[in-house]
Amino acid sequence: MAKVTTIEIDGAKYPVDCNENGQFGTYAEGDWLKAPSLDLLKKKLLAISKRKRAHIKIPFYRENDGKLLRGVITGIHARTNNFLVVWDTGKKDQENYWQDYYAIDDKELPEANRLLTAATAATAAWNTFTSKHKFTSKHKMEDIRQQVAKAAGVEDVDL
Repeated sequence: MAKVTTIEIDGAKYPVDCNENGQFGTYAEGDWLKAPSLDLLKKKLLAISKRKRAHIKIPFYRENDGKLLRGVITGIHARTNNFLVVWDTGKKDQENYWQDYYAIDDKELPEANRLLTAATAATAAWNTFTSKHKFTSKHKMEDIRQQVAKAAGVEDVDL
């Protein structure tokens, strides 16, 4: 690879290399960014720069351990595509975009909390109940083998 030029976007300088296949590339936000032309590479860099400058505020809730956490999406990370989030606690974080998020109106928040509390209690009760009755084939294999042998009218033989 050979350095061919430098592209400047919003005061940031990006040294551009060109490989033997005529692909142009540079590092942006910690990732290697490539394009078949300098113009397209510059467009990609401009898009990253615009995304960094975009200011949005999208309030949301996310369930965590039976509680609703409130946050505000303030942008999208240029490299990971994760949501940039500020939590009500003031902590800044990144959230995976494939998780479940809820746009709950303040008027509906008491009902959402009530339902989540009921769902959490029901799940805990179900887990307690089923833990007394749960088995895996590994734990019950001997008993199952004996029942199969008896039903088949043969001695249980370890095959």
